Amino acid sequence: METLRAVRFTGALDMSNRTETQQMLDAIDGPCELDLEQVSFLDSTAITAFVEFARRVGPRRVRVRGATFQFRRILELVGLTHLFDIVEERVGEPV
Repeated sequence: METLRAVRFTGALDMSNRTETQQMLDAIDGPCELDLEQVSFLDSTAITAFVEFARRVGPRRVRVRGATFQFRRILELVGLTHLFDIVEERVGEPV
């Protein structure tokens, strides 16, 4: 059984810190949990990094905790929900 590594992101994830986000993801080589509970904003560069990471690690091997409505909706619109295991809703956001 593989160990699930947890990685917590905070604040805005956008083009201004894409290098740091990418470095954090590059350091992971197995299943993990991405904790987005404290993320206030995600732009397309962050979402692209998460999608590329999930493709590299493998479908459903990336658990996402605290995903924003925006993140979930974009994954639905582009048909990529199968890459992630989204485990809980954020409080106060539409389902």
